[in-house]
Amino acid sequence: MTENKVLYLALDYLDRRYSEDRQLAVTNTTREVFTGSNKILAPYLDPIKYRRLEMLYDARLMLMFYFFEVLLDQAVYTAHSDLWDTFQDLYRIPKYYGILGGASNLPPEQLLAWTQIYNSPAFCGRLGNISNLFYRLCSHHFLILYPRMLETAHRKGHCRENLRFTYRNILEKIEHHMQQSYERQDRDVRVPYMEIATVKPDAQQYREWMHTVLSFSRNTLSNI
Repeated sequence: MTENKVLYLALDYLDRRYSEDRQLAVTNTTREVFTGSNKILAPYLDPIKYRRLEMLYDARLMLMFYFFEVLLDQAVYTAHSDLWDTFQDLYRIPKYYGILGGASNLPPEQLLAWTQIYNSPAFCGRLGNISNLFYRLCSHHFLILYPRMLETAHRKGHCRENLRFTYRNILEKIEHHMQQSYERQDRDVRVPYMEIATVKPDAQQYREWMHTVLSFSRNTLSNI
């Protein structure tokens, strides 16, 4: 399958299937220990022990697109922008949560390790050149989708802050987080709450993906 076709299929999935798959993931992973119905709990994404995502149209693409959503959602929250309430009302992005003492937001880049696992032959099978797809989806999100989402929230929320200032502030939070994650990463990619018997994430690919996100956040900042 050509790289352009893989990108086309991914964007078509985003338009047609992603929302439904994300809702299925929420429905099949949320536990009653937390109130609300918009939380995805990391342990129950475990493909080996729980197999909670088997009913999805494409778990690989769902996890990848969910990563980009969580990344922006957490950055908007961290930026303490007056955009936050409107952003939440508009997009209602499910929170990526832990369990027990970790009942708070988990780092979005952990979803990249889950993407690798589901992209293995043991589960959904390989999705062509996934690193090239990830690069092009970074471009799509940072240059097209993120600005569009934030501009819409800014306009509908009648925010006091300038849109350019708001976008820079949010991008700086993404850059700071990804820089810290890239510098502090262990030699092995760790997937929390999961014993991996036959499927291991590719540590080099994982680092490359984090560096790709970091580069896009920096380059976008330099052009605002």
